Amino acid sequence: MGRSRSRSVSGTPEWLRERRKRSATGTLRERPPLENSGGGDRGGGDKGGGKGGKPGDWECPKGCGMVFASKPSCFKCGAPNPSGGGGGGKGAKPGDWKCPGCDAMVFASKDSCFKCGEKKPRDGGGRDSGRGSSSRYDDRDRDRDRDRDRR
Repeated sequence: MGRSRSRSVSGTPEWLRERRKRSATGTLRERPPLENSGGGDRGGGDKGGGKGGKPGDWECPKGCGMVFASKPSCFKCGAPNPSGGGGGGKGAKPGDWKCPGCDAMVFASKDSCFKCGEKKPRDGGGRDSGRGSSSRYDDRDRDRDRDRDRR
C-alpha cells in the first residue's frame, strides 16, 4: 500500500536524504531537458498545447493567440476572424439555415432558432428545399389549418 514509512525521526524518506547529500557534494547529475514530453501532440508543456493547431485555426491579429477555426472572433479581445470564416463548427449540411434574428446556424430539421426562438423563414431552405417550394412540413401545417377551419 504505497511507499513504506521512513525510519528516520524527521520522517524524510531515505531516497530524498541521499539525493540531498549528492546535491551538497556536487555529485548530483543534471537531467537533460526533456523534449516533446507530455501527452500526444500537446507539445513540451508550454501553455496552450503547442504550436500550429489544426487546419483552419487562425492567429488573432492583435496577438492574443491561436483561435479555433469554428470561432468567428477572438475569445480574448473579440477581434473578428480576418478571413471572415468561423461559426460553422464541422460545417453546415444541406438545408441548414442561418437565423435572420441572431445569425446562428440552425439544423434543417428545426422550425425555430435554438438561440433566439425566431421562426424559420419560408425561403430559408430546409431539408427538402431542393425539391420544390413545398415540403412535407408545409403540407402538414396546411392540413392542420384545414382541419381547424372545418370545426
